[in-house]
Amino acid sequence: MKELEGAWEPKYSWGPRVEIKGKKLTRLWRGSPVLETSFTVRQEGEDLVLDLRYNGMRYSRDADPYATVEECRFSGGRLLLKDYYPISGPSSEELYPSDYSRYGAFDPDPELLRYVQGHWESTDGQMYLYIHGSTLEYGYKGMRSGRAEVVAGRTRSGGTMIYDKDPSVSGVGTFGRMEVRGEIISTYIPVCDAPNMDVIFRRKPEGE
Repeated sequence: MKELEGAWEPKYSWGPRVEIKGKKLTRLWRGSPVLETSFTVRQEGEDLVLDLRYNGMRYSRDADPYATVEECRFSGGRLLLKDYYPISGPSSEELYPSDYSRYGAFDPDPELLRYVQGHWESTDGQMYLYIHGSTLEYGYKGMRSGRAEVVAGRTRSGGTMIYDKDPSVSGVGTFGRMEVRGEIISTYIPVCDAPNMDVIFRRKPEGE
């Protein structure tokens, strides 16, 4: 149904997202698909109830669902979801129509990746990035590197951002969104029970 088509996100937080196209529903967490399923719709009073063919959410690296969608309904212009998490119990979400892409408030543009190719080093000299094609390698000096597929895009204000294509696979989701400003990439690392740790990377000249 036409009123269901499009993207749905919370008003005041970033994380859960639902995309609906035709009879397909995709549930995402921080840009990463955790549920893809078809559905049927039935009327219940003034609400539309979406009966999902499959309701188990799982990260792409996991074999078993980590949570289930107990209910999904369209009511009063909102998409209401009731989930069940084995550890924390039931949870409810209210999602509203969104014109953001699944990577946030910017639109993916693969061409922008060519402007950030090469080696980058943090200002304290402890961390590094190496971007080649759509692959980003990252790590600390002297330690084994991690790797991820990334996307780039233009923000609504005209800036450039880099984001992990699927945080559930690689772990570059360790970083916050990466903003590119000329020869600088600024980002942050979320730290439990402490302020975020800001990190700035500068491009290394070739040959260094």
